[in-house]
Amino acid sequence: MSMRLFFASRLTALFLVGVLVSPTLFAEQPIPSAQPDQIGFFGLNTYLTGLERNQNDDLDGIEYLVGLGREAGAGWAREELSWANMEPSIKGIFTWGHYDTRILQLADAGYGIIGMLLTTPGWARKGECIENYWCPPRQPPGLRRLVAGHRGALR
Repeated sequence: MSMRLFFASRLTALFLVGVLVSPTLFAEQPIPSAQPDQIGFFGLNTYLTGLERNQNDDLDGIEYLVGLGREAGAGWAREELSWANMEPSIKGIFTWGHYDTRILQLADAGYGIIGMLLTTPGWARKGECIENYWCPPRQPPGLRRLVAGHRGALR
C-alpha cells in the first residue's frame, strides 16, 4: 500500500469516527448511537450522503431505505463523503448539513459506518488539475486540519 493511500485511509477513518462521536459538531442534534463493537460480513454501499439524495428523497424516504437495509441483514453502511461538498468555497467554512443528518440516521439504526473521504475542493487542489475534483490536495495537512478537531473523540 502506498504511503499516500495509507495516510488518506487513516485520515478518512479518523474523520468519520470524529464526525460520529463529537458532541461539539452536533450541539443542536442528539449524539448518535455508539458504533457496534463488532459488525457482520454483510453490508451495503448506501450512498445516503450523496447530494442527489437531498433532491430525490426526504427524511421519511431515507428512513425507509435505512430500514430496508437493516431488514435485509446489513450490519454496516459504506458512505462516500465529499470534501469538495463539505468545504466547497472557502477554507474553514463547512457545510455539514445533510452529512450530519444522514450519518446520524445510519448510526441510530445500528449500522457500523465505513466512510470514504473523497474529492478535493477547488481551493485545495494541485494547480495542474484545478478543474478535476478527483485530484489529490496540494498539501495533505489540509486533510489533517479537517479531522484535527475530532482527536479527543476517537476510539
